[in-house]
Amino acid sequence: MPLLLGAWWAAWIVSNYVANAALRTGWSTDTPEEARTAAQVDIAASAIDFAAGVLVIPVILRLTARQQARAEKLAATPPPAPPAPPDTIPAA
Repeated sequence: MPLLLGAWWAAWIVSNYVANAALRTGWSTDTPEEARTAAQVDIAASAIDFAAGVLVIPVILRLTARQQARAEKLAATPPPAPPAPPDTIPAA
C-alpha cells in the first residue's frame, strides 16, 4: 500500500499545482491562443485529478479493510480485569 499511497499523493499534489497554473494562466489571457493554452492546462489538471481519484479508491478500500480487521481483533480480546479496590485507610 505505501507505493499506491505515494502514487495517489503525488498525483494529487501535481494536480493541484497544474490547476493553479491553469488558473493563473487563465487570468492573464489576452488572445484566443492564450485562452486555448489555459484551457489545455486546465484539461491536463483535470486528467491528473481524475487519475488521483482512481488511485485513491484502492487506498480507501485497503485502509478500511485494515481498520475493520483491527476492530474485530480488538472486539475479540476480553477487556482487562478491573483494578483491585484500594486498601482502607484507618481513620485518624
